[in-house]
Amino acid sequence: MRPPVISAAQAKAARELLGWSEVNVARRLHVLKEWVGRVEGLGGEPALTLGMARRLKDLYESAGVEFLDEADAPGVKLHADICRGHQSS
Repeated sequence: MRPPVISAAQAKAARELLGWSEVNVARRLHVLKEWVGRVEGLGGEPALTLGMARRLKDLYESAGVEFLDEADAPGVKLHADICRGHQSS
């Protein structure tokens, strides 16, 4: 079985790391706010199409989120260049 493109926990953590609201993410993806909440509220792999999972992950990556895909502890962090930029402002 292939690993998920993005887990529900990673989706929520990425959004919170960026300080974005569910509404903000929904607007960027042209989906309903409730969709974002459903994706983040599911345990494990979100029940969404591979295309939507890729769009969600791409959105966060383009904003500087790096996805950690360790099998036992997947997570997220801000890309090092983004972290340095935040410290200098």
